[in-house]
Amino acid sequence: MAGAAGLTASSYFGGSFWDQGLAIAVDSGDEIVISGWTEVSSTMPSTPGADRRLRAGNDGFLARFSPDLKQLYYGGFVGGTDYDGVWHLHATGAGDVTVAGITFSVDLPVTANAAQSQNGGGDETWVGQFALIPANTTRYGGPSPGVAGHPTIHAVADATLNNPNFGLACTRAPANTLGAIVFAFGSAPGTPLQGIDLWIDPNQIVATSFLFSDANGEIVWPLPTPGFSFTLFSQFFWLESSNPLQLSASDALQIN
Repeated sequence: MAGAAGLTASSYFGGSFWDQGLAIAVDSGDEIVISGWTEVSSTMPSTPGADRRLRAGNDGFLARFSPDLKQLYYGGFVGGTDYDGVWHLHATGAGDVTVAGITFSVDLPVTANAAQSQNGGGDETWVGQFALIPANTTRYGGPSPGVAGHPTIHAVADATLNNPNFGLACTRAPANTLGAIVFAFGSAPGTPLQGIDLWIDPNQIVATSFLFSDANGEIVWPLPTPGFSFTLFSQFFWLESSNPLQLSASDALQIN
């Protein structure tokens, strides 16, 4: 990387008690994934849509960050009710990781027909694969050039804590900026709209009321799932506070 020598990005990650990072990887999109273990009394944060948000003991953890370490894209716990730690990981550009670690738990979740389905006694090695972005989600295009924050839209399993609804989140938007999510249900993407890479049929557009991004440039919006099979096309639009005001947008998602 060109530029002056020195620290280019840094961040704390943890809570109120013992937390330890044990492994790190950078995927093909330069997004950073770390793993380790966290003590049961810690207040390490988790994110909507994580595989597990509540700790059961001294747990392993997985966290995925933006390349500049300014946004936590994914934070979740792994393990059972005893001590667990994630000591090694391999990340891919698709948002998947393969991990290995140690467990003393007898109730660590395993998938059907696992090579070894039960703890053999004492401390065990364990290996697993995790998806750190939701399944059945296809990303299109990129943010329009006018957006300083280069916002990215994500699908999340629950929009907010204790909210079972499907949700959408937009991160890296300009902080405290007025915007709205535009979406449509349909069977195929439509054509670009207003010169911005929007994969929504303009004849089916539905928009939320205007929303403000928070101080971190993030908005999470709950979307109650309809009672039928659907494909959702969505994108966030923002009015940047420049003179004149500039309309710009995040990348777009197709969610099946």
